[in-house]
Amino acid sequence: MGRWSNESFTMLLKMLKEELLPDEADLPNTYYGAKKVIQNLGLSYERIDACRNDCMLYWKKDKSLDSCKVCGEFRWKVDKCNGEAKNKMGKKIASKMLRYFPLKPRL
Repeated sequence: MGRWSNESFTMLLKMLKEELLPDEADLPNTYYGAKKVIQNLGLSYERIDACRNDCMLYWKKDKSLDSCKVCGEFRWKVDKCNGEAKNKMGKKIASKMLRYFPLKPRL
């Protein structure tokens, strides 16, 4: 949310563990370790692609659509250089994403 890189978050965890917390504190050493702890608690989230204009969610039966059923807006970010909807690694990136936090696992 704060647009931290994984490396800077790992540096923060390391600093907290070494400087502020007692030696017997059980704090993960890396971003990946912290993420695994949160997932094991059932506090993870589900990513759902959304229309850029907030018309609809690409969810359930609409998961495979490439454009909005309401406004016709294209689902994917388009590269300005080559006009393709894929990034350098060949994956498509949604123009907008909703993070859904399910209630049942939290209860």
